[in-house]
Amino acid sequence: MILLTADIFIQKTMSCSLINKGEIMKKNIYTLIIALIPVIMLMVPLVNPVLYVLFGIDVAAVIALGAVTFIRKLRKKDLLFVPRFVLVWVLFNIALVVSLSRNILTTEAFENQNKISSFLFGKNTSTINIIISVVIFLGLTITGLIIGNTGKNRLKNQWESVKNEGNKEKIEFYGGLDGSFRFLNGAFVFVIFITLVIFFGGTLVGNLRYGKSMIDCIKENVLLAMGTSIVFQALNICCNFIVSNCFEWFEQ
Repeated sequence: MILLTADIFIQKTMSCSLINKGEIMKKNIYTLIIALIPVIMLMVPLVNPVLYVLFGIDVAAVIALGAVTFIRKLRKKDLLFVPRFVLVWVLFNIALVVSLSRNILTTEAFENQNKISSFLFGKNTSTINIIISVVIFLGLTITGLIIGNTGKNRLKNQWESVKNEGNKEKIEFYGGLDGSFRFLNGAFVFVIFITLVIFFGGTLVGNLRYGKSMIDCIKENVLLAMGTSIVFQALNICCNFIVSNCFEWFEQ
């Protein structure tokens, strides 16, 4: 599935470019190698320390993307690297979310759960804490969907003017941004889906497999699901915002 999605993205970004077969083959090989990394992450269970390192890389990648993009815009340098960078980040991010959710569902004691999911709300299962986590989750969900829809409409308007100009470099760049937005929006929805998996799956596993009370399972897994989702939703929104600010690069 990941390899197929990556291949579609490459075709999208190259559809209007004059690239010889050798270059296409090289890019496809790079894409295959990059796509294998998240595939391995999906197949191999990861312990908490490894997840912490990968999460640090995930966050650092978003910060680096924002910093490099900002600097290159100031220096009026090209931003053609952005779509491919976002493709790699989204694949890595999805694999990390899945690995994290598997770790959550296979850890019996709530106290031993990973520190990524419990970073914001800790291990306090009070009603106030749960309500706050749900409110923040809903707020970020609405914000992310609005930003994604706004970016999509904005890009659509840019496409109309770019196609009329017939500039191949612009067409390739905005084609790449279109693919980036599709990936980011898809990843955002995927995080929401994983949130439900963690909550319902964790509740059932805790109750049926580990014999915990249903109330305790619900409280614990609400916090784990919300904590995980909020962290990755925030990263996705930041990346989406960065990509949105690449629109006017050609006009500078």
